[in-house]
Amino acid sequence: MTKRIVPLAVGLAVGCAESDMLAKASFDTGAAMDWGEDAETDDSGPARLRVDVVPNGDSAYLPQSVVFDLATQDTATLLSDLVVQLAPSRTVAGQISAFEAAPHDDVSVPGTLAAPFVGRISMSAASGLARRSVDTRNGDFTLRLPAGDYRLAVLPADSEMQPFYILDPYSLQQDDSGFELSLGFGSPVYGRVVQTDGTPAPGITEVWLEDTRTGLAGPRVATDGEGNYVLRAFPGAYRVVAEGNERSTIPRVAASVTVEQETATRVDLGVGTVAPVEASGRVLDADGSGLYQATIRFTAIALDDAEGTMVVEDDTDSDGDFELDVLPGLWKVEIIPPFDSDGELAPVRLDDIGVDADGVDLGAVSVPERVRVTGTVASPGGDAIGAVTVVAREVGFDHYVYTALTGNNGGFELNVPDVPLEVAFLPPDERHTVTWIDYPQGMSSREQVTLASGLPVSGRIRSSGGGVGAALVELMDADTGRSYGSALTDENGNFNLRIAMDEGGGWTETAPADTGY
Repeated sequence: MTKRIVPLAVGLAVGCAESDMLAKASFDTGAAMDWGEDAETDDSGPARLRVDVVPNGDSAYLPQSVVFDLATQDTATLLSDLVVQLAPSRTVAGQISAFEAAPHDDVSVPGTLAAPFVGRISMSAASGLARRSVDTRNGDFTLRLPAGDYRLAVLPADSEMQPFYILDPYSLQQDDSGFELSLGFGSPVYGRVVQTDGTPAPGITEVWLEDTRTGLAGPRVATDGEGNYVLRAFPGAYRVVAEGNERSTIPRVAASVTVEQETATRVDLGVGTVAPVEASGRVLDADGSGLYQATIRFTAIALDDAEGTMVVEDDTDSDGDFELDVLPGLWKVEIIPPFDSDGELAPVRLDDIGVDADGVDLGAVSVPERVRVTGTVASPGGDAIGAVTVVAREVGFDHYVYTALTGNNGGFELNVPDVPLEVAFLPPDERHTVTWIDYPQGMSSREQVTLASGLPVSGRIRSSGGGVGAALVELMDADTGRSYGSALTDENGNFNLRIAMDEGGGWTETAPADTGY
């Protein structure tokens, strides 16, 4: 199976130095990715304004964010004097110690063995740029972040033997070089993942715990041949989640569990009846030839005999053919051509595809071509604006991004799929305003766009030594992550720009369904 990532940085592009994640450890910030339609959001305007600041490379300060609650202060006053005081950098270093319980599935722990902690330590602020992680094989770690409050997560590579741990909040106001944590043994959470008849589900099932308060997930373990699993956790409220690995047709199921000190808790998970059948077909391009490496994604709407949710994905072969195992039920199918910024092909979705006990053959499916969109971008006064970057992003599918640049006459041309899009118009200077427009039915052949008039923002970036010059500043909706403009500070730390807010404090365009770039 091929994975594709198409990154887009509309505003800031900030990299965090992190080592590669250990093979068995994961750090999830919430539930699993939803490949379906993007969730709806409130379009009444932002509740919180986030300011990201990236100091220049010679600064002693690290990239960080400040969030302003617009419900508790006057917006006009805030925007006329937006002051951000940078937090100084702090270091936390220490040692994570661990043990292995023997036997590992017995809470009484008749024997123990000291073992090095192998896993990942992560720290992240509630919102913004301040986050760091490091992998360790002996428990030693060092992290440097701006002073503030963080969520600290310790995730072992082997969660059968060691529990994962969350400290929230952890206040890092001064250097902390003596951080010590003993994971101990935790309490076992164990059980079986079985079908309706009590037999284990066919294929490899992975099981993990999610902390219900924070949404953070621990590492995954695989069930044995009888469907048994063991995890270890500290006391608290969790969800036990199970699903097949990428080559198993086992749906995702979950159950709530409360873990108590020195108490083993059994949680059995039922997946219904897992009886895979074959889904097949052929994908053709505009010329009628087989399309190689198109993504075929089946998302379950309702399963007949199995429980839970399920997404199955594969690629077409060199002839455009595909065969993959699914379960009987009702499905949505997405067919996504390989991404090519200069290409001509667009994704297509097939709704309400029924799969019975004999499987399903979709036959030959032709993907459509992109549509040519031309348009103009003008200022609120009607003047054409050149050098405006036009960034169109698919809503749904794989969120592919398409870009263009306006000419001196304000004109632009895009070849985009005829699918729902969210589009950002990024002007070349602070005299104009970043403007977002949603196109739920796709863009028309000709678009006439007037940038939002916006409101002026005057601000200062300060440190203990005075103004911070040459810092990159970006303003965005803290809840959606949608950018509304960026600027560089002058030598005294001052910056000016315009953002798309009306006098009442609401965004001039509705908030998008999914804005996580």
